Amino acid sequence: MADTRYFVDIMSEIVAAVRAEYDTTSVPSPVFPVYIHDHPVKVANRLVERDHNKTLKFQKYPLITLFEDFIQKDGGFEHAYLVDCTILILDYSEKTRNSDERYEQVIKPILHPIYELLLQSIEDSKYIETNGVESIDKDMYIRPAWGEEGKYGNVGLIFNDNTDGIQINLRDLKVVSYNNCT
Repeated sequence: MADTRYFVDIMSEIVAAVRAEYDTTSVPSPVFPVYIHDHPVKVANRLVERDHNKTLKFQKYPLITLFEDFIQKDGGFEHAYLVDCTILILDYSEKTRNSDERYEQVIKPILHPIYELLLQSIEDSKYIETNGVESIDKDMYIRPAWGEEGKYGNVGLIFNDNTDGIQINLRDLKVVSYNNCT
């Protein structure tokens, strides 16, 4: 795989494209999606580290995170490899908000536009082969008050902050050989 790129780097470029397009005029302060790829516990630790940094503590959300480990399969003759992965788009949300408020204040104005831009940026990437956004094999979960799941809803925070999220499970994302990307 000497002629291919690592998927974490491809995702970094995809998120940079999202950042370039994201309209921050609809939110109170100019923010843009932060990108972190790591195991869930490590992502949580990295967010805690940002809390202790005077500058970075205000640069946590919105967050696009690629959870590791992800599956990278042989792509055969036509593709360098295929990827199955989980991506989360998260933003801070007040603990006291009910679901209606979470949809109106976070999910609709912030998370869903980032989700749409992310899919379009995947489609536009020279490293990913698709036949349009609608052809991307995915499941999308809306996660108000994202947290540790219990029998009747979330019972705890996964990260230390109260967040709302969109979870995307991608399947068989086709990564093309680097040599074909010129």
